Amino acid sequence: MSDVTYSHVSQGINHKNMKESFDIRNTGKYMRFYKKLISCTLTTSKKTKPDKICQLKKLFERFGSQSNQERGHVLIVIQVQANTNRWEKSGPPPHGIKPIKGSVHVVVQRGFVDYALNSPVAKDLLEWTKTVQIPDELYFATLNHNPHLKVPGSYTGIPETGPDKPFLARYKIWENTDIPFPYNCKGKTSRSICVFGLGDLQMLTTTPALFANKFFLPYHPLLQKCLEDWHFNKTRDYYLYNKKFNTSFYENLSFVKNKI
Repeated sequence: MSDVTYSHVSQGINHKNMKESFDIRNTGKYMRFYKKLISCTLTTSKKTKPDKICQLKKLFERFGSQSNQERGHVLIVIQVQANTNRWEKSGPPPHGIKPIKGSVHVVVQRGFVDYALNSPVAKDLLEWTKTVQIPDELYFATLNHNPHLKVPGSYTGIPETGPDKPFLARYKIWENTDIPFPYNCKGKTSRSICVFGLGDLQMLTTTPALFANKFFLPYHPLLQKCLEDWHFNKTRDYYLYNKKFNTSFYENLSFVKNKI
């Protein structure tokens, strides 16, 4: 057990925790994936296993890593609204790196994981992030949006969440903003994040995101029962070959087409 302090490197972004979080054992054609839960509230996978395999296969076969801007700060090349005050007292990052504020929730390929764990450049960046505020929202996004580092799968375009570069790692609705998803919460709000209710069922079953956050088990239990039935029906249909997963949306994503 170790102490965890919000907005500090102890929150999850350190070399030991990354090694524990990423399982890069060779288990066949595709690596095993783990979703690290960093809160005590429930996060659920909203895709059936065939869905996720098809999505991840398309993303990783041609893959760019996905670590988009999150919440209400649109990141553009000059980072006008990128919370630059978080690192203004830290001095310039090493190796000509440009800091990018993004999300700690990322979907990355094996080469990206290997770089983050073993590259001296990544280790230097990790050391530098110990001096910034909320380093977990800086480290992965920065690796993903500095193409001169040649991080496998990293993005070569503009680090801005938009129609051609949507946020897919988590379907999470923030209060008082329409980024990365419109605020149309039908449940209730906790810590500025929507806790889904039954009225959110349609969006939960149609969003292309891989995971959803957040759920409270005692709150609107019928929602979870409906999601379980929806999940079962889709799994059955895939198993019986009554449904085929359409991968075109994922194949045409900007961070799939424009990557190292």
